[in-house]
Formats: sequence, structure tokens, C-alpha cells
Amino acid sequence: MSVSRLVVKMPIPRLVNMNPRNSSAAGVPDEPLIDVNELATWLAISPNTLRKWIHKGPEARLMPRMLRINGQLRFRPADVRAWLEEKAQ
Repeated sequence: MSVSRLVVKMPIPRLVNMNPRNSSAAGVPDEPLIDVNELATWLAISPNTLRKWIHKGPEARLMPRMLRINGQLRFRPADVRAWLEEKAQ
């Protein structure tokens, strides 16, 4: 006898600040993480250019600090802003 399974795919919600008084101490980000396409749009560059920078590695210092979550690259907006400030100097 065959049993069929019903698989329901639920979207993963973005993290939100659960502790507005002191989110950094709680380890909860103030802003949602952004992906490669969102960062490319923010920087006004092609996503392929950003992927080339990523491929060169962090030692090339061509991009902000990144996180790899379940194989997906993500960036913290605060890290991107800090990286942009560093590049502006």
C-alpha cells in the first residue's frame, strides 16, 4: 500500500528586530539581510560583476563582509554601509 505525502513549502520569514531596545546584545539584526541581487542593485553594478568579486575572495577586499547561510550568500546592510565608508576614504 502506497502512502502519499503532502509537502507544503512555506516561505522563510525574514528576521525582524524582536528587541528594539538592544538588538545587538540579543543577536537579532536590526535590518533584514540582503542577497547578491539586492546588493548589486544598491551598488548600481551588475550581479555578475558582484559574483566575480565574490569569486576573488575576501582578501581582494572588493566587497563587504558576507555570510553564507544554507549555501546562500547574504550581506548585512550595516556591513555594506561600513564598507562603503571605508572605500570613500
